[in-house]
Amino acid sequence: FPNTPWGVFIEYHSDISLNSVSDNQHVVDGGFTYLLRKSVQLDFSVGIGLNDSTGNFIATGIAFTF
Repeated sequence: FPNTPWGVFIEYHSDISLNSVSDNQHVVDGGFTYLLRKSVQLDFSVGIGLNDSTGNFIATGIAFTF
């Protein structure tokens, strides 16, 4: 969203196990960001696990730059 404090994102990520005990995890998630101040960003996201060993989630976050 140009010239607004709002943003949107979508991403894929995975955790790959280096041993045979744990399963690999694959997730796709997306959400919104809000730039509260120049150095403070809030975010909200929803993720969906793409295999049986990965759960779904809802998350919030805050990021600071300094």
